[in-house]
Amino acid sequence: MNNLLIIFMFFFSCEKESNLKPLQEDVYVYEASPKIYGQSIIGFVIVQDNVVKQILNYKIYFSDKKGIIKINKKDYPSNHTYTYKKDGKGNIIIEGLNIQAYTSESYVKHKFNKDKLYKAIHPNFLTSSNQQKMKILNEY
Repeated sequence: MNNLLIIFMFFFSCEKESNLKPLQEDVYVYEASPKIYGQSIIGFVIVQDNVVKQILNYKIYFSDKKGIIKINKKDYPSNHTYTYKKDGKGNIIIEGLNIQAYTSESYVKHKFNKDKLYKAIHPNFLTSSNQQKMKILNEY
């Protein structure tokens, strides 16, 4: 009798777990305007269930002769709950930080740097999805 009860409870718990919806995670990209020649910051905002989950910055050091010199990653876990608004094109503005982050499609229109920098990072950087861009920068 106990075995039958255990099997029933196991079956019922598995059925509940399968009904859970997967978490939706969106990645937006932004750039901070370069203050020093040879440096650029490309950042990513990870949004999950309408909450800013994480903000990542990649500080890129480059030169015209050497290309990419190094890339430093800085992770800002969201200890504070940031709110954001979406514009009509799906881009977001994070309130309190005054960061405007873009979808993969919109980023190409709003980038700061010349195409030469992005091609030095990866030949397909600008045409990649934001998740792929983040993966490319993580590989440095």
